[in-house]
Amino acid sequence: TNVGGQIGVALERARLYDLLQEQRVREQAVLLRLSSQLLGRLGMGDLRTYLVDEVQRILGADACALLLPSEESGSLEFLATSGWKQDPALAQRRAPSNGDSGPGWAMQAQQFLQAEDLEAHDPTPWRPDWIRDEGFRAHAVEPLIVDGRSVGALVINNRQPRLLDDDELRLLHLMANQAAMAIDKIRLHREVVRAETMEKEMAVGRDIQLSLLPKAPKNVPGWEFSAFYEAAQQVGGDFYDFFELPALAEGAREGQGSRLGLVIADVAGKGVPAALFMARTSTMLRVTGQKNNSPSATLTEVDERIYKDQRCDLFLTGFYAILDTGSGRLVYANGGHNRPLW
Repeated sequence: TNVGGQIGVALERARLYDLLQEQRVREQAVLLRLSSQLLGRLGMGDLRTYLVDEVQRILGADACALLLPSEESGSLEFLATSGWKQDPALAQRRAPSNGDSGPGWAMQAQQFLQAEDLEAHDPTPWRPDWIRDEGFRAHAVEPLIVDGRSVGALVINNRQPRLLDDDELRLLHLMANQAAMAIDKIRLHREVVRAETMEKEMAVGRDIQLSLLPKAPKNVPGWEFSAFYEAAQQVGGDFYDFFELPALAEGAREGQGSRLGLVIADVAGKGVPAALFMARTSTMLRVTGQKNNSPSATLTEVDERIYKDQRCDLFLTGFYAILDTGSGRLVYANGGHNRPLW
């Protein structure tokens, strides 16, 4: 009898071991397939739909939902659902990101949350009517965590009381890890694409900006001009300009040459805003300089126009001179700029 009992125990242990091994093999196959499918998808919409469908199917749940932080602070957005009567993702529903909602609590605490029967005990107070209408009795929430950051939450719902067992919990946790890595991969891919697009746009902006800067004025007898420009970044707010001015009246002429406007200026700040402000101000200086014989009057009028139309905090300093190429006389005004070297 004793030997038979020991043999029976040994056989039962062997059977349970085989079942456990089969379960492990099943889990590994499920995770391998899920991981390859998730990591192979670069579109967020495609990934999230596949994720909720698979998690619902694998765990035999009535419904599943994926929530990610919304651009609006203080809320989580339903981005994909499966098994819901009224799709909250389609209705653009949101949940609080604080501890009032199950997903918010799980993401803040970075811990798994489970309720066997919501009618007997609901661990979080947030449960609006549109969720009550779904008839959920049990739910489980697994936070999606990457490098210590909560990037979302996976919610499993059932319309009958249910408590996930240890094997299901382990599988859910492993699937959530795979989902978190896939979502973060898409986020990083988007950032790379955005950075590449920005770099291309900045390069185009730099080409446009350089095209606005003259290489040198047209041939002026007796004079040579040259210019060198290099922005601190791809685009910047420094600029210079040469432009021909109308000749003075016959009695007011100081020499036999033409008149040339010379500008050196710098917008405070760098990047696209400074470059746009530069282009706008450069045009103002050209237009205003055509009608004013005095550099100080030109800078004063441009300053007043900028101040009147100002819609941002940018400002600039500028040096503006008028050169009479016949007499060589240079008349200039300095608006807060470094004194030019002569």
